[in-house]
Amino acid sequence: CDAEMGQGEETIAVLGHLDVVPAGDGWQTPPFTPVREGDRIYGRGTSDDKGPVIAALVAMKALALAGVPLKKKIRLILGCDEESGWEDMAYYAAHARMPEVGFSPDASFPVINTEKVTPEGVLVTAEGIPGHSAYPQGRRNAIGMILCLLTELGAEGPLAAIARAVGMEHDGASLGCACADEVSGALTCNMGIMH
Repeated sequence: CDAEMGQGEETIAVLGHLDVVPAGDGWQTPPFTPVREGDRIYGRGTSDDKGPVIAALVAMKALALAGVPLKKKIRLILGCDEESGWEDMAYYAAHARMPEVGFSPDASFPVINTEKVTPEGVLVTAEGIPGHSAYPQGRRNAIGMILCLLTELGAEGPLAAIARAVGMEHDGASLGCACADEVSGALTCNMGIMH
């Protein structure tokens, strides 16, 4: 579903999701009952991604109440399948006019992004195989794909260093920190955000 405000030809998407991964063990509060302690709320999905979705809604309402004149539309798009494949977004894309640009205020806001534009204006897009960072086996990280491609095309410095150190790995082997234990299993290393 989506909610839109503003006017103009161009639309800026704010993409969030309402689904969660399984609760797992170790909760000190009921995972599916929000519990407020001081200035924190504990519950499954409060930071990934219900908190950021609420923040986006509040920001949109604040803009409307303040009467800020918008030259572009802002569309909050809410998915319910981010943790396991985004099939709902494939349906959405087939039935809605897609925005020109967008960002995702997901768990580690400010921005999660898997596209880059070079100074020459060439858009480089990677289509990974989505999945949750806790279960990376069989998935393909779009950020890692772009870093490897940019390195192959001649990128140097920090981008090349990150591509060599992490690239398409998900176990920390090239970083020298691959490990496993009985409780957690193998370490997972996810390049989910780049600033």
